[in-house]
Amino acid sequence: MSDHDDDMEDEDFGGENLEDDDLEEERPSRPSSASKRTGGAAASSAAGARESFIPADRRGLRACLLCSIIQKDKEFRRHGCPNCEEVLAMRGSDEKVAECTSTRFEGMIAMLNPEKSWVARWQRVDKFTRGLYAIKVIGVLPDGVVDDIEAAGITYSRRDGTEID
Repeated sequence: MSDHDDDMEDEDFGGENLEDDDLEEERPSRPSSASKRTGGAAASSAAGARESFIPADRRGLRACLLCSIIQKDKEFRRHGCPNCEEVLAMRGSDEKVAECTSTRFEGMIAMLNPEKSWVARWQRVDKFTRGLYAIKVIGVLPDGVVDDIEAAGITYSRRDGTEID
């Protein structure tokens, strides 16, 4: 693996990059024993070795009910879903974004290399673009949308863990 592959700042997630205001540095939840002894100085230098970034807040985040990718609501309206746009046609439609995405989701997975990840296979996102995915999305696509998906030859599996009626 090259140094470029390890550098998360250079990764392209298939959508528009989040602006600096939308990001916040992830902080360790528990100080290490070294930081307890040194008053935190060791923790700050260790954290600088490999910084991670997450969205600053969940306001405006939605998850696609078909593929579970998480984006800001404005990104779904502006560009549609990077995985499902051909079928769901959300681009430019507030109504479709509201029908085909949900603000209610649990857990997040940052998927950088879906085709090689066992987590991506477990979540059934190994054929999708790199990005941030919800583990569970609460909600159901409308019947008409499900009919369109099935007519396109795609099997719809709910992302909330329940079976289809």
